[in-house]
Amino acid sequence: MLHSSLHIRKHDPNFFDPPPNLVDSFEEYEVEKIIKHKRTPQGTKYLVRWKGYSPSDNTWEWEDDLKYSGELLREYKDTNKLPQDNAGTCFKPTK
Repeated sequence: MLHSSLHIRKHDPNFFDPPPNLVDSFEEYEVEKIIKHKRTPQGTKYLVRWKGYSPSDNTWEWEDDLKYSGELLREYKDTNKLPQDNAGTCFKPTK
C-alpha cells in the first residue's frame, strides 16, 4: 500500500510498472505484440512490445528468446509471410 504523502517525482518513470512474473526463479515478461523484425547474420530479431509497459520499453529480442510467445510469433510470421521454422535456413547478406 502506498502512503498518501508519497512523492511520485522521487521515483523513476517506471516506478508503477507491473513486476515480472517469476517462473522457475527467473523473471519472465509477457509479450503484448511483435512490432517488426530484422535479419542479421546471426539470425532474426524481433522488436517486442511488453505487456504493461510503454513503447519506450520496447526491446529487440532473438527468435529463440520468444519460445514462450509461440502463438504471437506464429501470427506475426503468417502476416509477414516469414518461414515458420528457421531450421535449415541460412541468412545470406547481400553485397
